[in-house]
Amino acid sequence: MARLMALAAVLLMAACGGGGGTGGPVLPSPGPGPTKTASDYLKDRKFTTDQPKVLEQVGVHHAYAKGLTGKGVRIGVEDTIVDYTQTGEFGDRVKTSAADGAKLYYDRYLTFADCSVVRAEGRRCFEVDSRRGADKEAINRKVREVVAEHGWPRTNDEFFIVDTSYTGSTGNEWDYLDRWKEIPTPYQDNKGFHGTFVASVAAGRSLGVAPGATVIPVAKNLEDLNDQQQLADADQRVRLAIQRMSVSERNEYDELLAAEHRAADASYDVLNRSWGTRATHSSILATEEDARWWKYYLPKSWQAATQQGSARKTLKVWAAGNDGDPVPALGAGLPYLFPEIRDHTIAVAWLDPTTDRIHSESNRCGGLPSDWSQARDGRHYCVTAPGTVNGLEPGVGVRRGGGTSYAAPMVSGGLALMMEHFRGTRSNVQVLRRMMDTANNRGAYSDSRVYGAGLMDLEAALRPVGSTTVAGHDASRTRLVLPAAVSPRVAGLELAAFDSMGFPFWSPLGDRVVQAGAESPIPSFDEEATEIGAEALGQRFVDLGGSRFIKEDSGFRLGVASRSVSLSYRRNGWSYGLNFDDAGYLGGKPSGAFGSMRSGFSWVSHTVEKPMGRLSVRVTGTVALGSPWYEGGSIFRASSHLLSGVRVRVGTEDTGLTVEQPLRAESGTGVFRLENGRVEDGRRVVEEYKVSLRPRSREIRMTLRHDIPVGVGVMAMEVGASANAGHETGEHAGRAGVAFKAAW
Repeated sequence: MARLMALAAVLLMAACGGGGGTGGPVLPSPGPGPTKTASDYLKDRKFTTDQPKVLEQVGVHHAYAKGLTGKGVRIGVEDTIVDYTQTGEFGDRVKTSAADGAKLYYDRYLTFADCSVVRAEGRRCFEVDSRRGADKEAINRKVREVVAEHGWPRTNDEFFIVDTSYTGSTGNEWDYLDRWKEIPTPYQDNKGFHGTFVASVAAGRSLGVAPGATVIPVAKNLEDLNDQQQLADADQRVRLAIQRMSVSERNEYDELLAAEHRAADASYDVLNRSWGTRATHSSILATEEDARWWKYYLPKSWQAATQQGSARKTLKVWAAGNDGDPVPALGAGLPYLFPEIRDHTIAVAWLDPTTDRIHSESNRCGGLPSDWSQARDGRHYCVTAPGTVNGLEPGVGVRRGGGTSYAAPMVSGGLALMMEHFRGTRSNVQVLRRMMDTANNRGAYSDSRVYGAGLMDLEAALRPVGSTTVAGHDASRTRLVLPAAVSPRVAGLELAAFDSMGFPFWSPLGDRVVQAGAESPIPSFDEEATEIGAEALGQRFVDLGGSRFIKEDSGFRLGVASRSVSLSYRRNGWSYGLNFDDAGYLGGKPSGAFGSMRSGFSWVSHTVEKPMGRLSVRVTGTVALGSPWYEGGSIFRASSHLLSGVRVRVGTEDTGLTVEQPLRAESGTGVFRLENGRVEDGRRVVEEYKVSLRPRSREIRMTLRHDIPVGVGVMAMEVGASANAGHETGEHAGRAGVAFKAAW
């Protein structure tokens, strides 16, 4: 097994690039968004000084205005080592453990036995015992210890680690392959700063697109050609050994290496690869030959490396290259050659932010292969982003740099913002496809052979495309108007609306669930308007006494409105009634995804009046039963419920003070069936939320009214105030009004 682990370590680094994308990170619902607008962000130091004329070109300020930072999204930076000690720019967001997918060292394939040779050459050497690879964190842990004590090496080939659990026997090539490691430098030695610069553009606090994203260093030796040749030589030795294995041994190794690939990709949501090889005739042939070798000898590893059949895939973001070629470099151009990686591998070309055009040194996106299908594969496998940017260079500070190396992390950061925005409800593959399909391909950017899918446009990617629907209904018409008597608790609940691309956009449910209109300030002269529910329904009453079948002064009244009818009976201070509403409930009305409704309502009231000298006191208590019936696939249902109301009036016939608790639900449950934005087995996932219909508070309403004769009629003057108006805690309202009624 140790021999197989050593092989895995070699081939994992030597494998051609592929990558995934089907299940996004599961992210929490964001809290309250920022109060700043997108225009406000353009005035911030980040846009004016730290990263001038860059972030706004791709709409980053629109993402920030939505409260997005990329929090919870993991960006792997496969590059020279990221200087994780730069806490001013990265805070504690750099993960350095092997369990998180970090690799803080370079593999070195040296034949000497111990540290004595290294130290004799004036270099530092540190020992560690991983117990033959069982302690996967051993090397990373040693790197962190060394850096904490001695700082980073200032040049290449200065700090080495020897794993003493491997003997280093020259008679066993498998043993020494895992024995030696090098601690890389993040400084200017050739390209040592490169990984830190790239990470700062993707996720730096001051410089990065996604300043809340997690950064995971994956150290790759891009600097030392001799070291790279060692890697190539080791790769050839390993391949020859694999070819000589027995079938059963090779199958065992294939399973092991496939598992290593899957585990590595599972550590990242996005893997940024700002490196590559120029696409030449010989390099393309070599790449195709490599793929054939993998498919023949290690088919399961090939499938794992290209993430075929994976439920979730890591997005691989490649720099297109800086040779001014009409096509991307190898790595970036792999989707052209291999259809199996087209859904999750992307190339990034370099836009010059000063000219808004492709930079002269940038490789172009090139044409598409003959088997490309836009319906299946999207516009292109290449997109464009600004690549002349500020970045962090350890030992130097912030400096200006340019290249597709820095355009790529702009896209990696943009993907992180999109993943956060859609909260993991869409796969990484779907998020990437949305970025490509919403890229700005107007005007000069329409030349796909140069700009690919176009210029990354986060503003377009983060807003609905086309119209939005809720449960198949027009979102703009989805609204539930409820009477103040019923107040389900919707705080914290969200309504998901889906755009024409099937992506969810959330809004507070409270924006769609509102109370019926406030009480009119104009006094009413119609005594029957005080009938239960009459004011909300707009009913007018007809006394049925004196008709053919009902004797005069019988106490029966008929209330009629356009789509409601009520029948009530009054006698000796008691009132009973039934009401049927064909279009709503006590003035409330649903529309859109809330369907339609009918309701039944019954009540009993009792009034007691007692004289007190010149004054009189009248007390009315009401108990009612409301039964709303929701139709048309409504996303809300309410059970039957009891209601109560109390009114006390003190005064004379012309002047009186009324104190009342308006009708209020005392029981009942409502159920919201809301799509949460996720899709499983092709269906949108629905979650149910049960809420009480009883309001949190009781409204106390006070009204002072005075009626005086004026000419041929009566004038009513009324002032009033409400505490906990609409039965909502802390809501207060006041009103004052005058009305005149002519006496004919």
